[in-house]
Amino acid sequence: MRRDAAKHPSPNSGYPEATVAGALGVRLGGEKSYHGVVSFRAYMGDKTRELVPDDVTRTAKLMFWTANVTVIAGTAVWIAITGHWTWI
Repeated sequence: MRRDAAKHPSPNSGYPEATVAGALGVRLGGEKSYHGVVSFRAYMGDKTRELVPDDVTRTAKLMFWTANVTVIAGTAVWIAITGHWTWI
């Protein structure tokens, strides 16, 4: 992520894309076509294997578990700081 995130033209998309590429061991980027316009995006990650359709499911699971861990950790910090578990 640290190596590749800044390569993306969007400052917000580079971090998650580079993180997923590293976590899955794939290389993302290259030639893309958006509405018929071909462009090239810098490569992210190391190509240790080929992309497969199941990588979409793996990415969704990774996002799901990352979001859940973030909520749990945030709740734990909230409880530690405030001393109670309610948000109001």
